Amino acid sequence: MASCAPGWSGAVGSYEISATVAPRRAVQGGSVVVTVKVSGTGTTLVSGLLTSTGAVTLDAATIDLNAGITTTSGGAAGLVTLNAGAGGVDLATGQAITTTATAVANDATISGAVDINVTGAGTVNLVGNIVTTAEASNATAGSAGGAVTIDTDTTVHTLYGNQM
Repeated sequence: MASCAPGWSGAVGSYEISATVAPRRAVQGGSVVVTVKVSGTGTTLVSGLLTSTGAVTLDAATIDLNAGITTTSGGAAGLVTLNAGAGGVDLATGQAITTTATAVANDATISGAVDINVTGAGTVNLVGNIVTTAEASNATAGSAGGAVTIDTDTTVHTLYGNQM
């Protein structure tokens, strides 16, 4: 595959990458949230830790997570959505999909959710960990961890590691 990056042997297919930045203007010392969406027809391979302050959405025939995904904003801004087709979703041993609540103390923001959707004959093979971390509070009750949902058209699931 002459048109691929060195060391790549996957079926790349067609891809679209989009990002949303909010707010569009920030004051000095402020922060922005970047939400990233990758959509494609081939295999999406994550081979290095993907860390985001916004939501992460991966859409592809196959999603192969040889490294983890971490979101740090909590709530809808910390959502991880994986939409795969016939190739399914694979999370490697020792890797994690991690969502945490905001870094703001006592704000009761819940951790981002993890939503895995596989269509057709695709399978879910989670040998790594899914971690949604709630936020402690000394002012009110602590927040909840994010929900984890796994939806497939088949009944083939392999779940190992720690799905918390």
